[in-house]
Amino acid sequence: MLGERFNKFLEDPFTYYDGLSVNVKGWELNVFRDHAKFRYAIGVYTVLCTALWVLMGWDSTVGQIEYPFFAFIGNLYDALTGSIPWSSVWEAGQYVEHYLYQYGKSMHWSAFTFYGALFWFTSRHLEKDLGLTGSRNTVFSLSFMFFNIGVFEWFWMGGFAVFQNQWWVVRWAWPQLRILIQNTAFTLIGVVAVVLFWAEGYLLDGKGDVVKRIYSFKKWMPFMLALAVTVYGCYYWINMGTWYDYKPLTVEIEGYGEWSNTPYFVQTLYTVDVDLTDNVNAGVWHFIEDDFVHGVNNVVKLLFCVAQFCWVWGWRREV
Repeated sequence: MLGERFNKFLEDPFTYYDGLSVNVKGWELNVFRDHAKFRYAIGVYTVLCTALWVLMGWDSTVGQIEYPFFAFIGNLYDALTGSIPWSSVWEAGQYVEHYLYQYGKSMHWSAFTFYGALFWFTSRHLEKDLGLTGSRNTVFSLSFMFFNIGVFEWFWMGGFAVFQNQWWVVRWAWPQLRILIQNTAFTLIGVVAVVLFWAEGYLLDGKGDVVKRIYSFKKWMPFMLALAVTVYGCYYWINMGTWYDYKPLTVEIEGYGEWSNTPYFVQTLYTVDVDLTDNVNAGVWHFIEDDFVHGVNNVVKLLFCVAQFCWVWGWRREV
């Protein structure tokens, strides 16, 4: 019995997964098999993130909500255990301070907007134009989104290491190691998904011979154009400091001397390893508010998403 199920899984893992139902008191836990509901939830989430981005500011981040919330929870716990008076819990100034400090730091609402939109449009195209539904749709859409995140983050980490001389971001040591592992996983998931997606475009007979193509890549021009614009966007960002009046930053580095930012690959948030002797592979935030620089960051990130969607959009069903 177990062997039969395993053979069915190997034959078509997506169809097998779609047949599984995990229902708890009316709640279906196998959320991947209903791609339409999953896409709807991501759409709502994306709209919410976009609204928060608009309301909280151009360079706003998740940390502006996250840090005050956990500070409140910590204060609540301390008050319940008698460590601090209850009046300290309701002092709003401390939460406002957390809110203001996190502006421009940690994960940006703009990123959630871009990647949420990428997932939504990818899922819709896979359904409407290629006929891919169920978990097949959800898994491919998520995997392509993760791949996009991975590619952009490798570009950013490589650029920050090379052009700002902060090599700790690509050094396989703790705690940056967890980010590198995560990014590697995102990239590998995407690569596997691309190969599987390509293979699924062929209909095979029982002997493994190709009967016909189900879908194939047809729209080369939009993808190549989007890819060229994305490459130019990366070039522009890397070199913009040679003509733009960026804000200088100098930081004292233990065991090194002074570090200063360069005109190449200009940032608003410089995460600098301030102690090369402590064996801790991490940086300290140094935020410089600059809406134009952050705008270039956003545009390049958006271009990565557009280029990938143009690749997905280029696949068309055979008549």
